[in-house]
Amino acid sequence: MRFAATTAYPADVETVAAMLASRDFVERKLAAAGALGTTCEVVRDGAAFTVTTRAEMPTTAVPTALRSLTGDALEVRLVEAWQAPADDGSRTSTMSVDIPGVPVRIAGTQRLAPRLAGCELTYDAR
Repeated sequence: MRFAATTAYPADVETVAAMLASRDFVERKLAAAGALGTTCEVVRDGAAFTVTTRAEMPTTAVPTALRSLTGDALEVRLVEAWQAPADDGSRTSTMSVDIPGVPVRIAGTQRLAPRLAGCELTYDAR
């Protein structure tokens, strides 16, 4: 199954990239998504950065009949490896989502590109 989405931000690429690389932002984003607990690591390599997040997510959206297989929560691991800015100011990343113990893996790309009024973040994953 393919997943694609675009989000517009009223700020430039570097401001949004700094936000995406902020441990505080990542923890607030996951708390808003209902995470029961999180860890976040940001590793910088010059202008590139990698954000690795582990979140304990409730299984309340899993049908009750299947919840006995998953328990009350699942660990979700997200890795986003952002490249340094390109000549046009855009940034790209690879991303992967893994759920240990569940035979599911999502992999894709993200692109943060300048627009006239800010920038756009586009996700493309499978």
